Amino acid sequence: MKRRAHATAVALLWLVPVATAADFLSAPARAGHALPDAFARHFDASGRADDWASPRGALLSALEVEVFMLALFSLASIMLRIQKPRAAWPTLVAFALVLGGLAWQQHRLLVFNVHRATLPSAESVSP
Repeated sequence: MKRRAHATAVALLWLVPVATAADFLSAPARAGHALPDAFARHFDASGRADDWASPRGALLSALEVEVFMLALFSLASIMLRIQKPRAAWPTLVAFALVLGGLAWQQHRLLVFNVHRATLPSAESVSP
């Protein structure tokens, strides 16, 4: 039974890319307008975007990173479950927290890009 619960928990982690894709695909309906043509993907030390992608490119990039990490985490989790069963659950929780943080970061990038036209610029809020 413990193995089945662990395998189910590992399988549930694979819902993270599905949630990310659903977040990206439902963003235009939630925002009430189309996605911008260019998505900011990286920011410099001053908070200005310095790397851009198309919405499709941003989604694919996010999914590639999540699936790669999930594949590594799943394999490591299964191997750990076999070799050191007592460490399997704490490690799985740590993996889930990392993936959750990654999904949250992807969501915040999406929110920034969808609403950046309405966000004040750094110059307008500086004294």
